[in-house]
Amino acid sequence: MTLIRPARPDETAALREVDRASMDTFAAAGISLPDGDGLLSGDLVLIADHDDEPVGLAIVTVHSGWWHLDEVSVLPSHGRQGIGTLLVEEVIARAAAAGAPGVTLTTFRDVPFNGPWYARLGFVEVPDDAHPWLAEARRSERARGIDVAPRCAMARPS
Repeated sequence: MTLIRPARPDETAALREVDRASMDTFAAAGISLPDGDGLLSGDLVLIADHDDEPVGLAIVTVHSGWWHLDEVSVLPSHGRQGIGTLLVEEVIARAAAAGAPGVTLTTFRDVPFNGPWYARLGFVEVPDDAHPWLAEARRSERARGIDVAPRCAMARPS
């Protein structure tokens, strides 16, 4: 059984492994991402705990009341089992419970396990400047060398 819960400080190394391993999924899709080592922090870090092992993570930062989903990663060995969906649904539920107007994110528009997947979870594409933090997220992506042409911003109201 998979439990979604806040990450503990002693799980940093395991979360880095989840993050690095999930990059293999992007590499298999022909997308090269920079190593995000050290960026596994936010206002909320949730993990998917399967048999006392972190197998997925979601990182959230809060901007003007909105929750921004900075990252969702799942170990490839646990992919396609609904773990990413559980993580995103937990973020949405917590955002609604906190009174947030909604959840935003940036993602690859056409990668099946990104844009189309988020759309199935109720996210819709919005302009990059719909919220100041989305424009900043896109600037940060460019500075880190992430190909921004096929990327988009998305939001889901609470």
